[in-house]
Amino acid sequence: MSTAAKIWEHNQYWVRPDIENRIKAGQIKALLNARVEEITKDEVAVEQHAQTKRIPAMQVFVLTGYHPDFSFIESLGVKIRRCAAGAG
Repeated sequence: MSTAAKIWEHNQYWVRPDIENRIKAGQIKALLNARVEEITKDEVAVEQHAQTKRIPAMQVFVLTGYHPDFSFIESLGVKIRRCAAGAG
C-alpha cells in the first residue's frame, strides 16, 4: 500500500476530498512519513527522514481518526469525557 493510500486507511471518507483539494491548492502542507516530536505554544517539531524540522504554528489540530488511542492521550494528563456511540 502506498504512503498516500495509508493516509486514508483510518480517516472518514467524507473528509478526504476536502483535504486532498487543500493539499493540491497549497493551503495544507502534507508531511508524509513524519512523526510529531513536540508541540509548543508557537511551533511543532517534526521528525522526517531522520531530520527534525521546527515549523511555526499558531494552532494545531490533532486529528485522531475513527479509533483514537485514548490511553496515550490520557497518559499525557488529558481528561476525556467519553460518550456512547452516536450520542455526540
